[in-house]
Amino acid sequence: MFLVINTNLILFLIRENFASTLHNKLSPFNFIIMNSTQKQSTKNTKYGNIRTFIDQIIYTYAKEDELIRKVIESRLLLNGIRITEYNNDTPDDTQVLIKLDNIEKELAKVFS
Repeated sequence: MFLVINTNLILFLIRENFASTLHNKLSPFNFIIMNSTQKQSTKNTKYGNIRTFIDQIIYTYAKEDELIRKVIESRLLLNGIRITEYNNDTPDDTQVLIKLDNIEKELAKVFS
């Protein structure tokens, strides 16, 4: 099992004290650091973390299962997060990041 994660997300999670959540999912041999498929913003580090977190949640729990991916996208939409509105140039919103963290914790309980 591989967890795909962006290096900006790791820095954000450490900075926002979510490192324990991340640490529970990683082992030295099952995680790959990769760049996002979208263009990274170079203007400010306060951009793009929402999109990166959304991608991390989807890759972690849906893997290649399209049905689970749609369920996760629906769960995000029900919480007021429209994934098409976020890209790597979207300014970070603390409230959205908190919602994403709560959703990720709920999914971790379901998929554990």
